[in-house]
Amino acid sequence: MENKSNSIDEANAKQLKSSSSAAQSSINNALIQQSNQIKLLEKSYHHLVSSNQKNIEKSLPTSPEAADIQSKNSFLLKNRAIFQNLQTLPSVVLNIKEFSNFQYCQIISHQKGNPTAQSNSYEKINSKLYSSTINSSEFNNVYRTIKKSKNKLFNQINSETQFFNCVGTYLASILSFDTHNIILILSHNDFLPPGDEEQDIFNKNVHQLRPLIFSALKSDMNNSRIELLNLAFKNFPYRLRITDKNEIILYENKPITQNSAEKCHEYWLDNNTLLSVYLPADTNNSIDIYHNERVSLLGELINTLKHELSNPLFGLSLTSKLLTDLETDEDKKDIFIEVQKGIERCQTIIKNFSDIYRESTEVKNVELISLIKETIVLTKSESKSVEKKINTEADLENLEIQTNPTWISQIIFNLIINSSQAISCSNIQKPLINVNIKRSQNLVSIDIIDNGPGIPPELHSKIFSPFFTTKQEGTGLGLNICQRLARKLEGDLRLTKSDENGTIFTLDIPIK
Repeated sequence: MENKSNSIDEANAKQLKSSSSAAQSSINNALIQQSNQIKLLEKSYHHLVSSNQKNIEKSLPTSPEAADIQSKNSFLLKNRAIFQNLQTLPSVVLNIKEFSNFQYCQIISHQKGNPTAQSNSYEKINSKLYSSTINSSEFNNVYRTIKKSKNKLFNQINSETQFFNCVGTYLASILSFDTHNIILILSHNDFLPPGDEEQDIFNKNVHQLRPLIFSALKSDMNNSRIELLNLAFKNFPYRLRITDKNEIILYENKPITQNSAEKCHEYWLDNNTLLSVYLPADTNNSIDIYHNERVSLLGELINTLKHELSNPLFGLSLTSKLLTDLETDEDKKDIFIEVQKGIERCQTIIKNFSDIYRESTEVKNVELISLIKETIVLTKSESKSVEKKINTEADLENLEIQTNPTWISQIIFNLIINSSQAISCSNIQKPLINVNIKRSQNLVSIDIIDNGPGIPPELHSKIFSPFFTTKQEGTGLGLNICQRLARKLEGDLRLTKSDENGTIFTLDIPIK
């Protein structure tokens, strides 16, 4: 009798193992098919597969019975499109063979930090999907209750929560991801509790749903981002259009009409996709506003930084001077002197940044070479790998001009940063930027010369246009603002030369 009982237990164990293997196999195959459909999720899926590869390989079905189970679950392959969101996922779970005896499935997802959670449920009896929102505090209470409970079988009658819509007893489990917490509910939707075998199958297989739920979460988050982008495009104040390389319209927020008061600005999003933005022909006012807002904001940030650092730097400076005066050991005294020099450099850099981003139209006498040297120091973080030289005639070394130093610094700063970025993207052996200064009657000219890859000839006429950029993260306003600042100084900024040997920008400033 005992042998018979043992053989029955062994048979049940084999059946459970086979069921678990089949569940893993069917879900795994479904996800593989899905990954071919959703490129966005492909990388995440492969990461999941690779991190669990050993477990997956051990559980792959090899027996004819397992192959038969896999064949019967072919609905997963036929309906792979419904994996693309959490709303339809409960119906998918109920159609997996291991969970097909259940009549009700509810999946509640909470994005960490959000005030509400999203509930999606499905009832087989009426083939209906239900969606609702739940307060995050209520979700967290239930999540903790399930997490603490060793027994995953719960009774709806004794439950304090109101957001489970099933009848009688139910099985519950939790899953945690980087961005979300999940509660999964399965129930017969009647007063008959799940049997021991069903509970065992549930406990063994519920965590095999992780990749499926993870995939749906990623897809839902991506869909939300797409909705926000669509809303942003729809409400964008100007006309815009997206076309492919064959000029087939992929998207437009408003019908494009021939309007002489509009000017088209084009940006290649990639090799095949072109974004065209139709702005009013006179965009100078909006660009001025943008520039003033940016300078004002940077000025406020620099002033805050200056205020926060000035006191500790002053304390360090005072201490280092006292230690220098008290120290008798010459080697140690030299160290304190170097510390003092470092503190003074910090104070000078903060002051110079504050001067550059000060919102001012002030005109004053400026020693031009000193101003350029200070500006070059401020570009150090972006141009540290590039050698920079200032070249001028002896009689111009102490040249003073009456101008707006803030505007000149902003122009030179922008040009050197642009040259440094262009050089860093190429394989120049000895990167170099020359700043040549020369005088001609009542005009001083500053040439910014780099040995970078140059600007393609077809772009020469566009580089000063507002919103034109070749950088992935650029605004397309830098050179336009620089040229406008130069003209406010009653001077000019122009592209003098650009080829495979480098680029020359020339800033002309009147001498008053």
